[in-house]
Amino acid sequence: MATVDPTTFFEKTAAPENRRKVIAAGLLLAFAFAAMLPQLRKDPSIDAFMRADHPAVVYRDLVEDTFGLRSPLLVALVSDEEGGVFSPGALAAVKRISDSLKKTANIDPERVTSLSTVSNIAADGDDLVVESFFDAPPTTAAEASAVEAAARAIPAYRGVLFSEDGTSALIAAELVDDDKAGATYEDVTERVEAARGDYAAYIAGEGAASGYLSAYLNRDTLKLLPLSTVVMVLIMTISFRTRAGVSLPFLVATATLAGAVGLMAGLGVPYFVITNALPAILIGIAVADSVHILSHYYETKAARPEASDSELAVGAASAMWRPITLTTLTTIAGFTGIVATSSTPPMMWFGVFAIVGILVAYGFSLAVIPAGLSAFGRAQSRPF
Repeated sequence: MATVDPTTFFEKTAAPENRRKVIAAGLLLAFAFAAMLPQLRKDPSIDAFMRADHPAVVYRDLVEDTFGLRSPLLVALVSDEEGGVFSPGALAAVKRISDSLKKTANIDPERVTSLSTVSNIAADGDDLVVESFFDAPPTTAAEASAVEAAARAIPAYRGVLFSEDGTSALIAAELVDDDKAGATYEDVTERVEAARGDYAAYIAGEGAASGYLSAYLNRDTLKLLPLSTVVMVLIMTISFRTRAGVSLPFLVATATLAGAVGLMAGLGVPYFVITNALPAILIGIAVADSVHILSHYYETKAARPEASDSELAVGAASAMWRPITLTTLTTIAGFTGIVATSSTPPMMWFGVFAIVGILVAYGFSLAVIPAGLSAFGRAQSRPF
């Protein structure tokens, strides 16, 4: 049975007539992957961690369809002064926050619920009177006490719009578009901070959680990816101190990230919160493959200065392809275990696209790096 000799493949990729074509093909492939990145969409929601057919999700959707409440964002105002939230100042803060939330983009103004927006339903002889608890916030303790008495007379409000002990009040709002939860959360945070006065306020609820995770995802990505790249370039610079020793691992790492995340976008798989760890992992894996070949190349170049760059590149790839292949297979096996055993979609897709990135790194390391060393590896590395 015929077998493929890897050395022959490396000789072809590093040959003077082919090496620039191989590098160009690698760049085109990386750009093709990167071209799909604008299609990437984020899904920082809590729902993403559960399957659509999970009983909890099914019943949650049933409740939403029945009662019409979707992605609630909750603000809890806490008062430790006399009268609790049924003091003139606290009720004024409740109204300020409620009015501000109604003006917030992506919040349905008709779905903001608090003591300042709900109706006071009371009997007046044979008549039923429906009116607001207050149009303007109470200015005296007596007026605030009257609001408390009226609110406590309605059992549906106790323990919902205000706590039984009267120390906290709830303002509930509903998001219009879950995809804009991140910007909405940051806007609400600023508005609540400006409107709460001297009272403590806490933001919670499914809409707030999704918004927080979205904002966290944006901030973390903007820090983690550049930092990982800077660390990678710094290590390559210290280790090899040559243009090829820095640019080739950078190309492999960039293609690896573009391949994994670009295909994710092209296939319509969202970028989950857990996916944020993927770029740093893939950069480490991609650079590790490159280091094996580059180290062998520069060691041999120091020992055999008369050898051509093409010969040295072929020798380094031929010597390193087997350990790189074995480490690639064992790493893929580890992520395959994650895919096979994960019960949450984000973890499953994390494993799938980690495998995609590992395969891209493997292909670029054994094709583009030998070609790049053959074309641009003339300078000797000082550490070697």
